[in-house]
Amino acid sequence: MARLLSHVRMWMLALVVATAGGVLPAAVATPAAARAAVDTIPVGDNPLGVTVSPLGNRVYVANAGDDSVSVIGRPSNTVLATIPVGDSTAGVTVGGLGTLLYVTNQGSDSGR
Repeated sequence: MARLLSHVRMWMLALVVATAGGVLPAAVATPAAARAAVDTIPVGDNPLGVTVSPLGNRVYVANAGDDSVSVIGRPSNTVLATIPVGDSTAGVTVGGLGTLLYVTNQGSDSGR
């Protein structure tokens, strides 16, 4: 569980760095280089939220600028899919042991 929380913190840090350019840097998992970006992953416009699947094999990024969620495969760090959602996507989380994806949409006051 501590390792998963460490991964989530790294992705959250990477998202903060990425919000200006719309690119999500991927942080390495080794303790010595935990804050070093080793790759950049192009995602949608204005990424605002990120979550990691329970097994750590998928990362989901909420893109407010183009109303979508980018699905990133791990460990390849490639975008596997882009899912259209509601207006001004603000947050995303995984539920149902990784079988459900919840998205909040600021612009349409809804969730999916």
